[in-house]
Amino acid sequence: MKEYNILKPKKLNLEGLVAKYKPDFDFNFDFAYFFINNIIKETQFTFKDESICWECFSTNHNVKNHFISRKSDISQFYNSFYKKHIEFLLQNFPNDGRVLWGRRYSLGQSFGYQLSPYYFNTELEIYKITDGRLLKKIAKRELEPKIDNTVKKKYNFFINYFDKSRLTVHNTPTAMELLFNNFLETKNLQKYISNANQLLNVMNGKFSFDCKPRIDGRLYTAITNFPSILRQFLRYDEKILGEVDLSSSIPFFLYYVLNSVIKGNITEVKSRINNPNLIHYMLRKNVETLDITEVEYFGKIIIQNKLYELFIDDFSNIHRYGDNINPDTYLFENFKKEFFYPLNPENPDDLKKFAKKRILSMLFAKPCHYLIEQEIFKHHFPTILLFLNKYKKTILKELKGKGQHKKISYLGFQLESDLMLNHIARSFNNHYKRKKLIMSLHDCLITTKENVPLLESFMRDKFFEQLGFAPSLKVKYWEETVMPLLPFSENKLSA
Repeated sequence: MKEYNILKPKKLNLEGLVAKYKPDFDFNFDFAYFFINNIIKETQFTFKDESICWECFSTNHNVKNHFISRKSDISQFYNSFYKKHIEFLLQNFPNDGRVLWGRRYSLGQSFGYQLSPYYFNTELEIYKITDGRLLKKIAKRELEPKIDNTVKKKYNFFINYFDKSRLTVHNTPTAMELLFNNFLETKNLQKYISNANQLLNVMNGKFSFDCKPRIDGRLYTAITNFPSILRQFLRYDEKILGEVDLSSSIPFFLYYVLNSVIKGNITEVKSRINNPNLIHYMLRKNVETLDITEVEYFGKIIIQNKLYELFIDDFSNIHRYGDNINPDTYLFENFKKEFFYPLNPENPDDLKKFAKKRILSMLFAKPCHYLIEQEIFKHHFPTILLFLNKYKKTILKELKGKGQHKKISYLGFQLESDLMLNHIARSFNNHYKRKKLIMSLHDCLITTKENVPLLESFMRDKFFEQLGFAPSLKVKYWEETVMPLLPFSENKLSA
């Protein structure tokens, strides 16, 4: 390993501080920046998706603390003079202040550190570690791949595609600027730090693989966690990537289940899932509630990719569903909360986006929640809603533990994973003898741009082979669409 990428505050200049205040030891810049990077990385877990009042944070040191504990033995592993480095970073230099704020040792808590407010609310940039000794220690402790045993047994064919020399990030300065500008809009520090670290994971070849067969069955990789706004910068062998996506994935597999239940083909469904309870409770006295014509209509509009358009008129005239519903509160406030920009009621895409979010949330929620959305869904599919609510209530009654109502989403995800991973991705990989990239991102598969048409055709054929019908497929190329970003004003931070 010749270099390792980390995060640092863009306006932090340790080289200038060291030159100005001349510490009495051999200052290792790579270690100091590495120590600061770990404080930044761990800070994301102290916020839990909360937003920050930057006006308060930049002017008041008594705001909520986000100190990160660091064990001395770990710090010493990376540098035997770690104490001197930390003492330097904690010093309150005249006119320059501290780099870090410290929390003293107390019973049950080790020393803790956080970036000073001056650096806490500023843009992050990438710093490259090149110190040979430190790189060896980082490689030993940081870069050991984490591969779940299920992945090794079932999806090992994916792993070799995750090669640091082949899967790379293009135009990283613009990618980092894009993340920061997004942060300025959302004020979500946790997301900003998390997304920046996912970018670094790919750059450093730090890949992990996870799968939970009895929950959703999905494969989780560095691609899964990679921020969507940065996919345009990913390259494989310097080639642009593209995805083939299942439109209305969960409703599509819900239709597959409902159709199988009506036609008595439930054995096939059972063979595709890892948790038989998901189907067992669905069949109890529920089948007779379904209307065949309604289920067929449900499937038809899903295959035509028109499901969420069906609800646009309902949501744009939400007052029809209750005298006490305030459209401004329900539509505009909820939309801004979900998507961080104001709803344009004249834009069908905005209404479709909102309808999709609310209907899917309703499908995954307890029967006592999302009552307005249930009324909207019931207007078009009354027997399907009755069937689903009976299923959820049976699950809640007979299975112990929280979140049992989510079994309906687990069922859809497991069916999706079976088709996408076991039957399509694996077959594509074998058919082209590992010479064409194939990666998974939940309800879509990824390959290089030149091979996207091949993958799209292959997926459609496999769905017809496996199910007798196919969903609507959507192609998207991960090409750069952002214009070069202008330098931002520091005043934005306190605007």
